[in-house]
Amino acid sequence: MGFLPNKHSRTGGSLRWLPMIFLFCATITGPALADPVPLPMLDVVIYRDQIEPEAEQAGPAASMLTEAVKTYLDASGLAYKVRMVPWTRLALRALKSDHTLVVDLLRIPRRENHFHWLLQLDDTPQHLIGLDKLIGTDLSDAALLAGNYRAICEAHSAQCSMFASMGFPKSSILQVFGTSDSDLAVLILAGRADFMIDRFSSTVSELKADGRSADGLAPLRVLAQAGPYLAAYKTLDAALLKQLQGNN
Repeated sequence: MGFLPNKHSRTGGSLRWLPMIFLFCATITGPALADPVPLPMLDVVIYRDQIEPEAEQAGPAASMLTEAVKTYLDASGLAYKVRMVPWTRLALRALKSDHTLVVDLLRIPRRENHFHWLLQLDDTPQHLIGLDKLIGTDLSDAALLAGNYRAICEAHSAQCSMFASMGFPKSSILQVFGTSDSDLAVLILAGRADFMIDRFSSTVSELKADGRSADGLAPLRVLAQAGPYLAAYKTLDAALLKQLQGNN
């Protein structure tokens, strides 16, 4: 019974328990005093087609970030590195990683519930692009399907999904690997396909940068707003997400 407080002396009994109380409190509060676990460095990826290996280095890729993305990332206080990767590698990286952000990702219904949509980068709509001789033609979804047209897109891209959602059968969607929007436009001009999807101004800029002409191409139809966004797959680390969303 020596561990029980003296029922005739409240003071004496309380004092006997004090060392145990202090030890218990130290056990509870001790871990809270430890340094917080550092958050992993963000891997910010930009997808580009047919890039050179040296283009994946942080310097050149980082210079391609828009001011809006830089401001957003810097405001989070998180460390980050920037890479340029082809689309197929980007998709795999985002799906498997808990610290990857994707720049310039289109927000389409198929992706809606799989990503955190952190920052809209542009509200310019996507266009159905084809030969200018089709201007004035009925290009409703029903007419497109009835016309036996061929669509072309980067394999596994949002544009391929958009063509599928318009009703194009798989056999009418030519999916190509490792090609740029400029190359897709050239294939349309050459009669290899009828339509591509992109921001028309972006396609024209890419053609000019490659020394090619956009003559003969036209934005034939405005499609639904789709972004693009700075986004992260739902596997993103919860602490990183909280820090990023604190910017809003």
